[in-house]
Amino acid sequence: MFSERLLNTGLGATTARLAVLEVIANHGGLTADDIYMMVNKNREVKIGTIYRVLADLEKHQLIKRILFGRNKSIYKLLEQKINCNVMDMQNGKMQPYHNEEINQLLEQVLLKLEDDFSTIDLILYK
Repeated sequence: MFSERLLNTGLGATTARLAVLEVIANHGGLTADDIYMMVNKNREVKIGTIYRVLADLEKHQLIKRILFGRNKSIYKLLEQKINCNVMDMQNGKMQPYHNEEINQLLEQVLLKLEDDFSTIDLILYK
């Protein structure tokens, strides 16, 4: 699945790219460090490689980087139109938040906005 998407964007289907896409697809909003730790459970990939892969995937519009403050980013697949996250203000950790009712309401908002916007990012602070 991801091999074909990579090839369609002109990127080679390397082991690192496939691993990063798989982790992001299975877990949603993760930081580069989270992705690094998850990828390295099964294979050995350097942190620099993770950052290069993330930059390539973002440049080719396969993933989206969502910035929180100055030094915090999470990565999600670009196909997700609704992104909800909860930030714990005590430790700064970001976690995906899923509530079907809220997602449906946000989908309705997105439809009413028509072509003005393509995605909605919602950050809830705890």
